[in-house]
This record gives sequence, structure tokens and C-alpha cells, in this order.
Amino acid sequence: MSHWVTDAPIIDAPDFPVPTPFRFADRLYGQRVRNHGLKDNIEKGIDAVKKGAENVTDAASEAAHRSAAQGEQTKRDIAGDQMTTGEKIGSVFNQGKENVGAEVDSVKRDVRNKA
Repeated sequence: MSHWVTDAPIIDAPDFPVPTPFRFADRLYGQRVRNHGLKDNIEKGIDAVKKGAENVTDAASEAAHRSAAQGEQTKRDIAGDQMTTGEKIGSVFNQGKENVGAEVDSVKRDVRNKA
């Protein structure tokens, strides 16, 4: 007694692609028909986690920049006239640099949240 697969006639594959039901559904409705949107939901969740992690990183970086800028201001307030003019200019420059860094991190976070 032979197995039913061996009894089947051998048919050559056609030269043109035969649409399967999934290919047909993909053409009509896109990938969501196959996975019922599960992949989309997973990707949305992953994107939300990445966005949140990047927001936390930028917020921490912004806080570090702002505290460094405040430190420069405090250093000038405490030292006052004991600092030379060059030291004061350098301190003002460093404070400005830290404020710009903080604003860059803030803008990055705002742009990411609006997208």
C-alpha cells in the first residue's frame, strides 16, 4: 500500500507567480490582514518605550547643563571681585555654553513629543 502523496501526479510549477490567499489579501489590505495589526501595535509600543527613554535621557542632560550653568553663576557670585576679568569672561562663556546645551536638549524633547 502506497502513501497518498506518492500517488499524486507530478505537476510542474507555472512560470508565473500564483497569488496565494495571503498575497491577495496583502495586495488588497496590506500586512494588517495577516497579523490583525499585532505587529503594528508591538512596533507602536516599542516606539513609545524608545521615545520615553530618549526623553528621560534628554531631561537628565538638560538638568545637568542647567545645574552647571547655575554653578558658574554661583561661582561668580561667591568669588566676586577676587576673580580676574579673564576668569569672569571664561565663567560667563561657560554659563552661556551650558545654557545653550540645556536649550538644545529641551528643543529635542519638544520636537520628539510633537512628532
